[in-house]
Amino acid sequence: MSQPETLAERIERLPADERSIIEVLLSRLEQGRDDYGPWSVDDDRNYGEEAFLEVLDGLHYVAAGLVRIRKGGTR
Repeated sequence: MSQPETLAERIERLPADERSIIEVLLSRLEQGRDDYGPWSVDDDRNYGEEAFLEVLDGLHYVAAGLVRIRKGGTR
């Protein structure tokens, strides 16, 4: 059984334009921790992973909208 991919490995496989957006947003997330301190949470959530998935989902939503517009469709 293979090891699950790390977040860095998943980011590395993205197309260059998506990868650059994700890298900037995750670095801003980390900068927020540096500026304001670590979040006090008692759960085992991986906020970097969650941010990655949310941003990737948003990018795909926007990309789908652009495809519809290019095809002459509306919303």
